Amino acid sequence: MRKVFGIVLILCVTGIILAGTTIDFMMMSGSGARDFINEAVPLFEKETGIKVNVEFTSWREGWTKLMAMVASGQGPDVTQVGTTWVGALQATGAFVDLTSKADYFGGEDYFLGGPWKTRGYDNRMYAVPWFADIRALVYRKDLMEKYDLPNPPKTWGDLLYAAIFLKEKGEMEYPVGLRGKGNGHYVGSFLWQNNADIISEDGEEVLLDSEKAFESVKFWADMLGKYKVMSPGLADMGHNEICVSFFNGDVAFMYPGPWFVLKVDRKISEEWLKSGKVGIALQPGKNENLRTGFVGGSNLMISVESKKKEAAMKWIKFLTRPEIQALLAEKMFVAPTVKAAYDEPFFDQEPYAQMWKDFRVIGDAGSHYPIHPAWGAMERFVPQIIVDIFSANANNKLTDETIRSLLNKYDKELQDALDSYK
Repeated sequence: MRKVFGIVLILCVTGIILAGTTIDFMMMSGSGARDFINEAVPLFEKETGIKVNVEFTSWREGWTKLMAMVASGQGPDVTQVGTTWVGALQATGAFVDLTSKADYFGGEDYFLGGPWKTRGYDNRMYAVPWFADIRALVYRKDLMEKYDLPNPPKTWGDLLYAAIFLKEKGEMEYPVGLRGKGNGHYVGSFLWQNNADIISEDGEEVLLDSEKAFESVKFWADMLGKYKVMSPGLADMGHNEICVSFFNGDVAFMYPGPWFVLKVDRKISEEWLKSGKVGIALQPGKNENLRTGFVGGSNLMISVESKKKEAAMKWIKFLTRPEIQALLAEKMFVAPTVKAAYDEPFFDQEPYAQMWKDFRVIGDAGSHYPIHPAWGAMERFVPQIIVDIFSANANNKLTDETIRSLLNKYDKELQDALDSYK
């Protein structure tokens, strides 16, 4: 009895101490971010007595501030980070190794498979998955049904056949919409869909000069140059323009996240969802067993210099509770990383219920760029090769030799970057 009383007393004292704590949280600005914080923080403070001071910043400024924090040892207790940052930040030693606390945050089974892969390298957990950027194949389901085409396309062959068919039928001139500027994450997706990657599993070798890498890039490059089912005009288009083109009937296949419904008037996108025009599926693979796509998003990390680590962990655990994940989705229209969150009432609202179910499945099967200290110096490859391919096509120089030459060039450049971290 005395032992039980002692434990209860310790817990009560700990709760009282934490109740007088204030933690600093750095969050990236985004649509709905302040609305979420305005509801979430009071709930957390009422429940725990812990106050949260929130600093909003841009993504660009956020990275600069994190580097300043690494150098000075001074910064927020908890910070939101992009999943592609995790490897570099883990390597600094400026953030807490949470591996022993994985079960406290729910463990592997609590999170979708794609986001779970972004927690750190060497099988360590330095970052807790918060919300996901899940990229799906969004396609014209009604046209697949109309012409009895593969529904959904499950292989590269299915996708190419359906695109050529729709083009020849006059439904649209350029059925495939892949962005021609910025971080088109399909660059990574097509590699993973061919059982290839950018870096070897042991983190020692860049793999872009492989035959599989060539096949992967050649496939999407041929959709642009050889088969002409992608518009040269995509060179000047990002996700916003492609999504508008989709709802205008000019694109039949694209690779966005759930936010695609926000890029036009919601009345239009909701009507398309209700009428069955839109299909959402896991991206095609070279074969059916290799279907996957990019899943990134945002994670949460704790400063190793924080004097309030226990309160910081409580804040992160709160942010990854199913009902708080649902609140985040409601305010920011982002996908949860937590499996149970998709059972919350918000995700049953029509006409979005099936969409969220689909994105949950897709997120669980997702892939990500290597979580590696060198990735920050390597990721420029993604937008650069897109520009190179579109430029070669515009100059009538998009050949197999050009693709191999580009991959060999990037293989050497990225290997140099990789070697600098050994």
